[in-house]
Amino acid sequence: MIADFHMHTCFSGDSKADVDNVIQSAIKKGMKYMSITDHNDFEFENGIFELDTEKYFEYMSKKKIEYKDQITLSVGIECGLEPKYADRINSLLNSYDFDFVIGSSHVINGKDPYYKEYFENRPVHDAMVEYLMSISENLDIFDNFDVYGHLDYMMRYAPISAEEKRYNYDEYGELFDEILNKIIKKGHGIEINTSPLKSGLFDTNPNLQVVTRYKELGGKIITVGSDAHEAIHVGHHFDVAEQMLLDAGFTYFNVYNQRKPITINL
Repeated sequence: MIADFHMHTCFSGDSKADVDNVIQSAIKKGMKYMSITDHNDFEFENGIFELDTEKYFEYMSKKKIEYKDQITLSVGIECGLEPKYADRINSLLNSYDFDFVIGSSHVINGKDPYYKEYFENRPVHDAMVEYLMSISENLDIFDNFDVYGHLDYMMRYAPISAEEKRYNYDEYGELFDEILNKIIKKGHGIEINTSPLKSGLFDTNPNLQVVTRYKELGGKIITVGSDAHEAIHVGHHFDVAEQMLLDAGFTYFNVYNQRKPITINL
């Protein structure tokens, strides 16, 4: 596994990682491709997730040139998708020549599943249904992204045991099929996000069943990302991701340059 396409640095409101340290960590671990994808979520947490896009893009573009003989750096961004900010999100993405865009769902009807309030007074199943329904609604509105990030992100923070988080695809199959078919129809992809594994959870976001179903439905584009917020976590548990790809029927994964997917064989 020679590419990590989801990671964060000090440009994100939830990371203090030095950009050079992150890039050098990827190089030391044998990466040939990488994308730093710092957060932009409008008007949440007092604006700490609103990216200084001009400064960020200029800085990362310089790093792309600086390290070009050691690693291929794709300048990326992770945009939190919310329908009420559709015009602002599209305007932002159309203003910069990003190499790679992750569309993600972090805030659902004003609440982030990272916080326990999202789960109050209802079963986890109902919270997951709301989360997946919001993704499906986003897919009816948004097209300006390359892959949809951590499709079951909500499950990372559900107030249940790690074993209970190992849901069966059939529990949400109709909603997942709807989501995956919409992504495929748009010609976009999904990611395997290994972040939960560093926290002791058993499954990536999403799990193997979702990735396998995506392949069965005709999905062709798939990236792999650590969601690292510290340099030490770049590429973590990518051995698991590689085996997942093979188990799901993939013989490759993708990287992006100038918003176009490139195939890397396993």
